[in-house]
Amino acid sequence: MDNSASLLIHSTYLGTSDYDRGFKIQVDPNDTVYVCGQTEGATFPVSPGVYNNAGGNIFITKLTPNLNSVALSTRIGLASNPLVPTAFLKDNCGNVYFSGFQAQAGLPLTPNAFQSTVGGFWLAVLSGDLTSLVYATYMGVMGDRVDGGTSRFDAGASFTNRFVPAVERSINRRVVYRPTIRPDPGCSQF
Repeated sequence: MDNSASLLIHSTYLGTSDYDRGFKIQVDPNDTVYVCGQTEGATFPVSPGVYNNAGGNIFITKLTPNLNSVALSTRIGLASNPLVPTAFLKDNCGNVYFSGFQAQAGLPLTPNAFQSTVGGFWLAVLSGDLTSLVYATYMGVMGDRVDGGTSRFDAGASFTNRFVPAVERSINRRVVYRPTIRPDPGCSQF
């Protein structure tokens, strides 16, 4: 759409003939479009050389600015117990952040994970070219819920901790988290 939202400039279709859902969209300063969602399609594309979890139900796809082709695409998560996307960001340093609700055992973690025991959700950071898993951790405990309506990644915020879980409220002894990710504005490593 143009700035007045009255003229369609580019459009495209993305997905398979199976049940696919786009949840989150990010546009970087170069007008490159990133889409994050769920797929049940066995044929959802995975680009050669990217990090991926074979059969994972979450897709992250980078489209060219004119939307005429897929630049990169990968799948993360598990096929058996689908994650539900709650937050997604392409940061100023080029990394791709993802958090998902309904985490299960078997999701990949990095050695510096904040939490290695299975929790209510999973956080992953991929390199901008999607070739490596930079960081991954569980958060919370099984049964905790993530408030997807307010979960976010703060792209430009200053920070003292990379991950700041905020206990939003307690409902019937279940904790509802509102994760706020504050990527490093200086682009240093985790």
